[in-house]
Amino acid sequence: MIRRPRPGRTERRKTTAALQLTERDLAVLTLIGRVRYLSTAQITWTFFPSADRALRRLRQLFDAKLVAFTLLSSRHPTLVSLTRHGVAEVAKREPELAESLGLAGPIRASGVRHHLMVVDARLYAAEVAPLRGAELARWSNPGGGLHRELGVSAFGLAPDGLAEFQANTSGGDAPERSIVAVEVDAHTESVGPKGPLAKKAERYARLADADEVDALWIVATGGAERLRAIEGVFDAAGLGEWSRVIAHAHVTERPVRDLPTRAAAGYGVGQADPRNPLTPEHRNQRDLRGFGDRGPPAIGGVDWGVSGWGTGWRQGR
Repeated sequence: MIRRPRPGRTERRKTTAALQLTERDLAVLTLIGRVRYLSTAQITWTFFPSADRALRRLRQLFDAKLVAFTLLSSRHPTLVSLTRHGVAEVAKREPELAESLGLAGPIRASGVRHHLMVVDARLYAAEVAPLRGAELARWSNPGGGLHRELGVSAFGLAPDGLAEFQANTSGGDAPERSIVAVEVDAHTESVGPKGPLAKKAERYARLADADEVDALWIVATGGAERLRAIEGVFDAAGLGEWSRVIAHAHVTERPVRDLPTRAAAGYGVGQADPRNPLTPEHRNQRDLRGFGDRGPPAIGGVDWGVSGWGTGWRQGR
């Protein structure tokens, strides 16, 4: 039987000494405040070497009234959110981040999977960027700053995420900017030729022609057959070189791996990139508080330019 560690307590333990927050604690609390809910698994693979160490520290943050645990049912992962005290503590220590923090609102059990997949995509974007000599400068959820700036709603679209990457340049030039739209598919939309996904692909084709967004990632669950079907829907809309279907299992794998190629015929699952893997040693050296607001700096000196966020976006269009 596989042991599944979990927080286990719903009552806070009284402590006499104030908890001394570390830089990692602050990074954990900041990320939770930005995305509202994180699973214990996401916290583990992003910040800790093991689940036991992650949960031990989360219990201490819980006892200090900085975080709260939510378990909607036995079929859902434990969710971690900030308390009012947690939000205030981060804002006090990092006042420039105060506007990006917030309390978690109600969440339906039916929406947990989708929310966590969007968070997975955001974490992946932050960690894959350095492999391409770039950084994740901003991440926007529906209704956020990038969505308003780019006017995506005028195309009938509300991407699950918009990621702004900035590539390193030489000679003191301004960083080159690339915008990637992110859609998450939790096996809920029909992939038929006249289904909702096909209509969404047509709207994305108009957005691509407007030249405001440089690429689209579709992070999807399901087997290879469904992933091929999704790819076919966007190919039919003329977005074969502008979009990229990525298996959800690929974005959650650690160490993080580079974007998969269509030629790999695996949508990224288990695809190793020997050129510059992001090792745990690199991860521990990074400032993990960014994640889309002047994100982690590039490492390894790799500069593949800003092309290739799709599968050669703009080529052939």
